[in-house]
Order: sequence, then C-alpha cells, then structure tokens
Amino acid sequence: MLANKYEDSDPVGWLMSEKLDGVRCYWSGTKLFSRNGNPFPAPKWFIDKFPKDMALDGELWTSRDDF
Repeated sequence: MLANKYEDSDPVGWLMSEKLDGVRCYWSGTKLFSRNGNPFPAPKWFIDKFPKDMALDGELWTSRDDF
C-alpha cells in the first residue's frame, strides 16, 4: 500500500512507526523468499539467529535513501 497523509482523526493513544522503504521478505523457518516466492540468498551469519520453529513476514531494510 502507498502511504497517504493522515488527517481523519486525532491519533493520540495510537501506536505507529516510521514508514521504511525496503524489500518485502518471508522467512519459512529455513530460507528467505520474496513475496513472489523467489529465493533470497542470504549469508549464514545473517540468518543464524532467525527462529527455526516459526515463519516471519516483514521487510528487509538497510538504511535511509538506500532503496
């Protein structure tokens, strides 16, 4: 989804985070995949501490203005 300016109501009490521009990625418990199912090669040191007993869905991000 693309971000839009929010003006509808008072966000007091809400939790929100900065929108980061990265690459969507899925962790199967053993490997990383793009949202289209393409394998994401990752160095062993990067995935060593990922959980082996659960899947994760998130975004790979390196730094601001790096996309």
